[in-house]
Amino acid sequence: MKQFIKKTAAAAIASCIVCSASAAVCAIEPAASIGSVTYDSLNAALCVVKSGQTIVLQSDVLGKNETHPVGVHTGAAYVSNDSTDLSFTLDLHGYTISSDAEAQVGLLIQTGEQAGAREITIQNGTIRATGKDAAGLEIADQNAATNTSVILNNVTIQAEQDAGVQCFSSALHVDSSKIQGMSDAIYAEDAAISLKSGAFAVTGTDVGADGAIAAYQTQTDDTLTWK
Repeated sequence: MKQFIKKTAAAAIASCIVCSASAAVCAIEPAASIGSVTYDSLNAALCVVKSGQTIVLQSDVLGKNETHPVGVHTGAAYVSNDSTDLSFTLDLHGYTISSDAEAQVGLLIQTGEQAGAREITIQNGTIRATGKDAAGLEIADQNAATNTSVILNNVTIQAEQDAGVQCFSSALHVDSSKIQGMSDAIYAEDAAISLKSGAFAVTGTDVGADGAIAAYQTQTDDTLTWK
């Protein structure tokens, strides 16, 4: 089933990504900033952000320009296994995060088995995925003892060939946002979804029985129950 394939792929992606803690500074056209410090890629800022801080995009972010291991196409990604609880804001500042054609997701948020609780607010911009079977935003939490929570505020998410948002074992709160996907606007598995306000749309031919928002709770390895 596609949902298990997606979840396995997410875990495989997370195991391959290594964040460098170095703060790469670019004076010409920085991608993002934290306070007065600028970074030449969004991933560089995501690797060093501390609790209470805000990452502000300074330009559109292209997945092909984000540093990732050869053969792994993730685009922008926040991947952490740090046991410290952390909350921060990603202010898109009116800009767009776009995946390249081969990326599996426009923006990946992945917390590992040892990670502490995370609360991440994403606001004021657009996340777009154009690749085959690529979701716009994917959120996955591998630590059942903690909670990864993502808040969307005034965000547009578009995925041309898969779900706008995929949410695995985590929480998603949507406020004043527009989410569009091909198979589902939001696909959630073992997740908590809170919809305060927004618009949700599904396009293409892969709608099936899921509709705009599909949510499942795992019962066994082979059985899913509609929630």
